[in-house]
Amino acid sequence: MQLSGKIIWLTGASSGIGAALAYELASRGVKLALTARNGAKLTALAEDLRGAGAVAAVFTGDVTDLAEMKRISAEIEHSLGPIDLLLANAGTHFETWPENFNSVEYQNLMNINYGGLLHCLDAVLPQMLLRGTGTVVGIASLAGYRGLPRAGAYGASKAAMIHFLESVRFHLRPRGIKVVVVNPGFVK
Repeated sequence: MQLSGKIIWLTGASSGIGAALAYELASRGVKLALTARNGAKLTALAEDLRGAGAVAAVFTGDVTDLAEMKRISAEIEHSLGPIDLLLANAGTHFETWPENFNSVEYQNLMNINYGGLLHCLDAVLPQMLLRGTGTVVGIASLAGYRGLPRAGAYGASKAAMIHFLESVRFHLRPRGIKVVVVNPGFVK
């Protein structure tokens, strides 16, 4: 995919994989719409990217809030143009231990990792379908394929992402929308 000039909405952009992706994508001449909960980190990142000549706009928000994701998607389209690529990267991880079993925390993790993907897709899909073009990239994990020690909740949330994206691909491909699943391994 030729990236130069494309408008990319990157969630989870303020740190980790998201921040690294922002720098890489900026070097390829894209217009970045950056979303994360931490507005201060996001603003610092965008300023750094703009200082290097990139187009980077800040849209602070929480992927667990569907209405907020729909509002942000509309703001991106209004200020930058149609979203060519959704890079759904927002997510988190914490260790799960039977001795400290906490179903509420595990459900919250599912809401961030899997629910956040769904909310962002819900926000961009109608416009992509109208245009008959677009790309959706979900950052899942190898942990979604196999049970790992202390990663029960995290792995389950990533398995849900993988399954959903691989399934919805069948319906979106004929409509001109590409679906990509990225499964990183262990990341520092």
